[in-house]
Amino acid sequence: MSTSKVLLRFSPILVLTLTAGTLYYAHKISIEFTAEIAFLGLTLAAIGFGCSFLSKFIRDQIILSLIAIMITLFAADYWISLDRSETARSVDAREGKYAAYNRLKSEGVDVMPTTPPFQLLHDEQISSWTKDLGFVPLGYHSHKLLLSCDEGSGYITYTSDRHGFRNLDHKWDKAKPDVLYIGDSFTEGDCVQNDDTFTSVIERQLPITTINLGIGGDGPLLALAKLREYGQLLKPRKVVWVFYEGNDLAGLKVESQNQMLMKYISPDYIVGLATQQEQIDLKLAALVTSAENLLKTARPQKVVKSSFKDLILFRNLRTKLGIKFGNIAEYDFELFERILSQMQHETQSWGGGFAVVYLPDIRRYIPDEETPYSHQIRQEVMASLRKLKIPTLDLQPYLDAEDDIKDRIRGHFDEQGYHLIGTIIANWLKNELHVN
Repeated sequence: MSTSKVLLRFSPILVLTLTAGTLYYAHKISIEFTAEIAFLGLTLAAIGFGCSFLSKFIRDQIILSLIAIMITLFAADYWISLDRSETARSVDAREGKYAAYNRLKSEGVDVMPTTPPFQLLHDEQISSWTKDLGFVPLGYHSHKLLLSCDEGSGYITYTSDRHGFRNLDHKWDKAKPDVLYIGDSFTEGDCVQNDDTFTSVIERQLPITTINLGIGGDGPLLALAKLREYGQLLKPRKVVWVFYEGNDLAGLKVESQNQMLMKYISPDYIVGLATQQEQIDLKLAALVTSAENLLKTARPQKVVKSSFKDLILFRNLRTKLGIKFGNIAEYDFELFERILSQMQHETQSWGGGFAVVYLPDIRRYIPDEETPYSHQIRQEVMASLRKLKIPTLDLQPYLDAEDDIKDRIRGHFDEQGYHLIGTIIANWLKNELHVN
């Protein structure tokens, strides 16, 4: 019996075996990848199984046609991936950051690389540092020149305040600021100078006082922890959480696996980090040597828009044709809503108001980028916000109306992009705070 006949006869078994093996591999990578593989693989398996009931001639013709179609699709997807890779740039943020850090140190500058809380949760080498702490530091080292990031304008440095956040230190002297911001790197103002962050733009446009607790990578649970640890101290008139559609829920998946962070789900749990900054600084300073080694040993990585997963799932071709597929089963919306409710109640406990700014995934505005879950995430999050009657500023309609918004996006927003966001939020806050 020829090889081709053997393949044809046993094709259903081969497809099922291949699908099972690929599903196992996919599960090791991510639930999202598993869902797509399950859909595509089981569809092929069903076709193969159905063919076993047809006559030999028809079955052979169908299987050979499917093989030809698959080869054509793979070839088309690979060709598109090559076309897209032409725009890929060779970068290495951590190695470049180490070079900048090393240069500043050689010039006698007392600088420290940023070590955001999410890095303590994500990086296996760094996460071991916190095992004996008993808590997760929520800010950076206090009163320190910090080396941040570079997205085309050179590396940004700024001096942290008394609690390790991006504010002028004297702001903490006012017991009850008008607005307390919590959020991730967009709220922190990553990769732009202090005057260009959207929180600074708002302060120039409105006669209000603010504190910014935003730090890159913060998800919902870290946001709740900051509100508990510092909001209770400040008791602001308004707490504004800038929710980022792009990765906040994915961040919650990681955060919820940390036992120390999950303790904040209990309304009575608080570490008292505001009074332990000296201890926090000592712990963070002890990590600098290890952080330096990580920066130094990081190898250059090429930013590519395609991978093996993209190829076997025809993601490049689907993106080109505008075909989306995905689900949000991996996201814990029940926990998310519980966190929202707690932030709302805690803010109300001192007579303050809680509000959310919804920032859409910026990949929505970048050509050839795929955001398969954005619509579903938006629906679920907005439903929770409406259910809890939380005042919300939805930035998506504003960004959709900007013809050149894609030109305002690097890894984050550029200076003009941050200024745009700041102006939109400032106009909204006028009504929320009843200021002129």
